[in-house]
Amino acid sequence: EVAVTITVLTLPTPPNLVFWALAPDLIDASGNSIALPHFGIQNFDPHPNSRAINWGGYNVNTGSELTGSTSSLPSATNNPNTRDYNWVVNRAYRYRIWTPSPGVWRGEITDTVTSITTVVRDLSAPGATQLRGAILFTESFTACQTQVSARWTNLQFKLANSTFSTPTSATFAAQDYADGGCTNTN
Repeated sequence: EVAVTITVLTLPTPPNLVFWALAPDLIDASGNSIALPHFGIQNFDPHPNSRAINWGGYNVNTGSELTGSTSSLPSATNNPNTRDYNWVVNRAYRYRIWTPSPGVWRGEITDTVTSITTVVRDLSAPGATQLRGAILFTESFTACQTQVSARWTNLQFKLANSTFSTPTSATFAAQDYADGGCTNTN
C-alpha cells in the first residue's frame, strides 16, 4: 500500500479545475506494469462547493479506463471516478491506496480533524499484485498568474514484509514552458 497526507493551502481565483493526486504504478508478480491509477481531491466547479474526489485510472496495455465498484458517494457529474467530497482548505487529509484482495485496489481518504475515513471505491486491475513507486502531482487548469498551493507530507509505502518505509528523497518536475507549462512553478 501507499499513503500520503495532503493539505491544500490556496485555491485558484477565479475557480478552475485543480487535481491533487497520488498515482502509483500497479504491477504484476514479474514487475510488469498493469495499471496507472490516480487518487485525490479536486477543486472542480460542477460539484457542490467545487469539491470532489477522484479514483480512476488506465490499463497500461489497452489504454482503457479501469472499472470498479460503485461508490457510496454521490456524483454531481454522474462520473463513476469523480465523486462529491466536501474537503476543506487548510485541513490535512490522508490518502491511502491498498489491496483488500488480489487485483482489487481501494482508494480511501481520512479527514485528520474528524478522523473519518471514507472509502471512495475499489478499482479492478486484474493481475496487479503490488505497487511500485508513486507520483504526487498537482494538475492545475488555471492561468499561470494564479496561485495554487498544497503541502504533501508523510509519504509511506507498506513493504512486502508488512513494515512501513518512508522515502528519504524525491524529485520535482514540472511541465515545460514550451509544452504549455508556467515559468513560475515551484
